[in-house]
Amino acid sequence: MTRTLEASKIRFINHHANNHRVEFFGIPVVDIPFHDFLAQLEQHIIRRESTHIVNLNPHHFLIAQKDDEFAEICHSGDIVFSDGIGINFGSILGKKIIQHRFTGLDIMKELTALSADRGYSIYLLGGQDGIGRRCANNLQKEYPSLAIAGVYEPPLANDIGLYDNDEIVRTINAAAPDILFVALGAPKQEKWIERFRTALEVPILMGVGGSFDILGGTFSRAPHWMRKAGLEWLYRLSLEPRRLASRYLLGIPHYLFLVLRLRFRGRKGRGFPQR
Repeated sequence: MTRTLEASKIRFINHHANNHRVEFFGIPVVDIPFHDFLAQLEQHIIRRESTHIVNLNPHHFLIAQKDDEFAEICHSGDIVFSDGIGINFGSILGKKIIQHRFTGLDIMKELTALSADRGYSIYLLGGQDGIGRRCANNLQKEYPSLAIAGVYEPPLANDIGLYDNDEIVRTINAAAPDILFVALGAPKQEKWIERFRTALEVPILMGVGGSFDILGGTFSRAPHWMRKAGLEWLYRLSLEPRRLASRYLLGIPHYLFLVLRLRFRGRKGRGFPQR
């Protein structure tokens, strides 16, 4: 997609003035139907408005309790959505009910389909051992008209400061994508986006966690009935028990205990502004 210099400029707006939001223990979560959610994202592409999409699940909520930088990203993120049944259930316990939920993978898939249909381009940042390229190849097969602006797999590093970030940003901007999917794992991917978003000339920026692994064929996705029932986490646990056992078998009870404690003490999560 060719643009004039003026048309390519990114605008920074106050996203919190838009959307119905439900406060989840200090985090303003966008609570609108999926169709409306996607329609709004397309408007941000058309208007060239920088938009950081953040998914919130119980694991991320627990990370935010001990990571102030990530807590601030969750609190001030342009669009924070409920990713999984755990947040919706927790909202019931907190008596501020979130009605809608959808997964980051579903959003990535729908934005990719939209891009193929409308002529937008996507860029994939992240993955290891060629998974980013395999993800791109599979998406290209599924959507032949899709414009993939580029794929960049940074070396494995726990600290995003060890990446050649200036080069990564230059490469992405030179490719001029409309959507940037970042698969570095949470909270690393959200921190990377937030630290460099003012330098990135991309409207839609989203951390997508393990979506590259699924779309690239490393792992299969849970059956539809499990996803509908909110049991996709259980399917993932069955595929990677060693890596995910502590996250789910220990993390879920910890999360529920924390939510109940915050509810009865009438407090927000640690690291979130008290209002």
